[in-house]
Amino acid sequence: AQTLTFLAPLIMVPMAVFALGEVLSARRIFGLLLGFAGVLMILGLSTQAGPDALWGAVAGICGAVLIALVQITVRSMTATETTISIALSFTLIVATVAGTTALAGNWVWPLGPALGAVLAAGVFGALNVVLFTESLARAPASAVAPMDYTGLVWALLVDWLLFAQLPGGLGILGSVLITAAALIVVLAPRRSAA
Repeated sequence: AQTLTFLAPLIMVPMAVFALGEVLSARRIFGLLLGFAGVLMILGLSTQAGPDALWGAVAGICGAVLIALVQITVRSMTATETTISIALSFTLIVATVAGTTALAGNWVWPLGPALGAVLAAGVFGALNVVLFTESLARAPASAVAPMDYTGLVWALLVDWLLFAQLPGGLGILGSVLITAAALIVVLAPRRSAA
């Protein structure tokens, strides 16, 4: 299911073409597909998933579609709203929804290091929303989409640095492909940027 959420960039690009009128270059399409190939290598998609995995696959695909819809919506909002107003609205909505779920369940208030970790996650999450919104305000959605894949490269680096776990050959090759895809899109000549 988590693997399928990485379909969001592939879903977002055609949405950007139809909803936002973006024009794709062959370079962007190539970068997007190269990044997706890297994702498949890192995650080592298994073909042995049984029938019980169906609901997980459906949830993953639905999650990818929702992520793509949010990204397209944010991109369209940047035409009339500031980055901070979009990020603040998003953060308030998420906080309200999360807060109401805490009232309904067995919420245990985190203490000590756990509280620090929750607060840090909130700060970094809010910073992520601001930076992501700013990226969509300054670049076409089809150019931002392949950057989603770089999250796996960062996860591999953190895994290696903090937990001393090295990726296998496919993980390293996948990281190289994702990095190459991001560079292809970022270093595209201005005339092909859409």
